[in-house]
Amino acid sequence: MTIPVYVDFDGVLNSFSRDVQRLEARTGFGEWFEVSSRHTDDAGEPYPLMLSSDRNAAVGRWTALGASMHWLTTWWEAPADVVEHTGIDAPFVAPPDGPEATGAWKSRCIEARHQADDRFVWIDDDAVPKGFGRAFPNSLILRPSDRFGLFARDVEQVVRYLRR
Repeated sequence: MTIPVYVDFDGVLNSFSRDVQRLEARTGFGEWFEVSSRHTDDAGEPYPLMLSSDRNAAVGRWTALGASMHWLTTWWEAPADVVEHTGIDAPFVAPPDGPEATGAWKSRCIEARHQADDRFVWIDDDAVPKGFGRAFPNSLILRPSDRFGLFARDVEQVVRYLRR
């Protein structure tokens, strides 16, 4: 049986900190690199991405444990950057209300796909509504620090959950 794992990009795999030494010390991952996205902001400037090859590889290994990876991120509009720079080629979940969707579109996507007793993982630094996990007691909901993103201990928590 596969277990869906929904992953946000910014604040989870793309860290907002640019301090490599602090990122290594806090997250437990090395091999950090910064690249400019092909995706641009409203001023036409490319978004800077700060990623860890170690962390990308650790997350990518979840599929060997029965995870079915899904990107649940506003980056569904620029998927090539996410896949290229993480190496995780997973489907993107787009807002059910179209490209202009705002607010709680991510939680609505999960609610539309799952029953209360389903097992799944949702990792998002920002969009998980307070108390969301109570409606899905068999799920694993992680809210990493947006500054640093996913820590090694978070990755291990997902591994333990997938092995249950």
